[in-house]
Amino acid sequence: MNELWFWLVLILFSINIVVHQREEDERIARSVRVAKRWPPTRQKDYVEKHPDCPPHIRQAILAGHVILRMPADQVHASWGDPMRINLKNDDFGQHEFWVYKLSDSDRIVLQFTNGILVMIYDDPVAFIMRE
Repeated sequence: MNELWFWLVLILFSINIVVHQREEDERIARSVRVAKRWPPTRQKDYVEKHPDCPPHIRQAILAGHVILRMPADQVHASWGDPMRINLKNDDFGQHEFWVYKLSDSDRIVLQFTNGILVMIYDDPVAFIMRE
């Protein structure tokens, strides 16, 4: 019986890893679609003007990716201007929601709190329901 549970847990764990990897691959693909709208010279210019950026941040910007806890200026260097910015203030600080349009029906919303990227909503329905 214990061996059966072991194999069942192992199979479920493996399925979970595959699902999360697929979600991450899709998120990266959407990230690249956003970045490709902008000339790569913007990304290179930012990296050259900020030699103090950590190597993993430099690589992310050059690849057109964003990483949680990136400051807004680094996200802007990687992805460019958002389609729209919504502002909200509360007891926890200032929140900005940057909306990037990928296609007519596909959007990504980035949430910044006090200028730091804290959340990526790649499901517009989840973002709308949160509001």
